[in-house]
Amino acid sequence: MQKTYVLKWYHGSDPRYGWFIRGIRPDGTFYGEIRRFSQNEGKQIDIKGELSKIDLIQFLKSVNEIQQTVSALSNEPWIGLLAEGPVTDPHPNILYHYLKENRKDTHADRCFEELIGIFLPYMEKFYDNLK
Repeated sequence: MQKTYVLKWYHGSDPRYGWFIRGIRPDGTFYGEIRRFSQNEGKQIDIKGELSKIDLIQFLKSVNEIQQTVSALSNEPWIGLLAEGPVTDPHPNILYHYLKENRKDTHADRCFEELIGIFLPYMEKFYDNLK
């Protein structure tokens, strides 16, 4: 059975963006929402897209690397999350937290940063719709 993944990421200062990619399917299609936070207001839009074949291969490679290197999840505040979905599951299998504070530069951190780098160009095209 092929897996579906969930990806959350918060970045920026003002404005700050939050991605909640609710489903990254085995065929590379994804859906979710992006929210823009600015001072006391915010705006959210639904998104959908499709990773290129090369990006999907790299995404799955990075996910596999994370799964092989992470042994325990931290309870510290996080700014990124990777889970095995689907998001409709009330208890998705959380694979990794990217920590906000006291972050160590681990192999899993670098793999997660690669995931964000893969998705960033896909997400940035939606940013103008949040203004």
